[in-house]
Amino acid sequence: MARSDAYTAAHRTLGLPELLALVLGFQTEASSLASCMRVNSLWAKEAAKILWQKCGYQMQFIGDVRAPVIRNLAALSHQSDRLQWYANYIHFLNFHIEDFYGEDVLPPDYELRDEARYHSIFTGITFPHLEDIEFSSSDLCYLYNQTSLLLQYLQPSLKSFRGFGYTCKGGAVLSDQFFSSMKNRCQSLEILELMLDMEHSSENEILSKEGFARFLNDMRQLSTLSIRRGFDHVMTSEAFGYLVQYQYLTHLDLPNIPEQWIRDLDTSVFPREGPLPNVTTFSAGLSDGGLELLLPYLRNVTNLQIRASGQFINAFSIVASAQLTALEHLSLDVIPDTIVRGADLILLARTAKRLEYLYIPGDPDEINNLPSATSVTDAVMDELASHFLNLESLCLKMEGASLTEASLISLGENCKHLKSCYISADVFFEELVRKGRPNLFPVLDELFITQPLSDRREYKDVQQTAKFLLQAFPKLEGLDQGAAELSELDEDFGIAANDAIFTRNRWFRGLEDSPEDELTKPVLELLSR
Repeated sequence: MARSDAYTAAHRTLGLPELLALVLGFQTEASSLASCMRVNSLWAKEAAKILWQKCGYQMQFIGDVRAPVIRNLAALSHQSDRLQWYANYIHFLNFHIEDFYGEDVLPPDYELRDEARYHSIFTGITFPHLEDIEFSSSDLCYLYNQTSLLLQYLQPSLKSFRGFGYTCKGGAVLSDQFFSSMKNRCQSLEILELMLDMEHSSENEILSKEGFARFLNDMRQLSTLSIRRGFDHVMTSEAFGYLVQYQYLTHLDLPNIPEQWIRDLDTSVFPREGPLPNVTTFSAGLSDGGLELLLPYLRNVTNLQIRASGQFINAFSIVASAQLTALEHLSLDVIPDTIVRGADLILLARTAKRLEYLYIPGDPDEINNLPSATSVTDAVMDELASHFLNLESLCLKMEGASLTEASLISLGENCKHLKSCYISADVFFEELVRKGRPNLFPVLDELFITQPLSDRREYKDVQQTAKFLLQAFPKLEGLDQGAAELSELDEDFGIAANDAIFTRNRWFRGLEDSPEDELTKPVLELLSR
């Protein structure tokens, strides 16, 4: 007879931390892991490693388990030992607008509650295994994201410090002390993304040009550096000269770079490859002259985003002539003076055949600051489409382009991966339907056509054209003709097309019965395959 206190094989198995961790890893509910933490000290430790690995924003998951939110951690503030015990297991922290997911009663000010307000509660707490911390910006985050409250997160284990977003006007109020502490404590840091709020800086929170240059000189292990907004006042030629020497840097996002800074680079301190030898993603504000000087150093770039800074007339010509054969993503935030020539589009298409995203202007929703087109015709678009076989997203919004539905047909026949298209063209959809074919754009779901006023778009049957359009665009979510003024027929066609798209999509999602219309059935059959 076995002794009553003898361990079974299962008991012995679950007493081994490595095997217990494997078993608990199959738990898919946070409540189940929380229950496991109440079994004994070993189970508490192994379950906490999984449940508390990430803490923050509501979209963070560990496998299928929803991560705790910041206020769950802050709720332990009255028990500092227990708070520290949980903090020991956190690898990822994400501060956001406070998450009240799944709660029936919301605080009246829930939209203004930034989780950064809990920084002061964590003063004195260490996060010994913290690897990644991220701050999503709100308009009031400068009240909390300050040097004195952020130093506690600068741990030796930290690899990624991302901060403060790009969509809100808020940012961090940081000083020389913060960057000096980061340099000394975070020797393993690889990713740094920051946005400053200088409007609310005080005398005690001052970041100097000298202090920031010293920091950049000592952070040569970085692989990603993004310091776009709020850093113009501290970026100098000296600081720029330090960061372009980083041998491990692959992603670089900077504010405006004056042309003289590039001319001032001491090329004798660089290895044979020159500055920025391994950068594949680059974003900055440049003039024509600065772009021409810097592009020869970006031979390996795959993602290039350039903002206009100063004269920006020939920027596209300079990029097209740079022989950037590895380019996959090109975005130019142009100005009205910028010229886009048909010959340059062809040159780019012949050299950058791997291109998947082309945005001119960089913001597809831009309607005012559009570049001027010269000799951009259907023939140019036909050659462009024949080379850009991997194209997934296209934005070519220009003043003076001579494009028609023939350009769309060329894109459809060649660019089978195209999912979104923003283009300035005089598109007569009745002609497109007549000359095109079913399933012309098999995956396109966004179509924005900036239409000029035109007498050639005289629809004979608006309803029939709209329904046949579904066959050419089986995945389209909506049609936007985007003109300041449209003829009555254009407006009628737009309404009919979007009504047909809406009905088709509701059927496809099972929200209503299949239409009886014979014109719509072929499209529905295509979608159901």
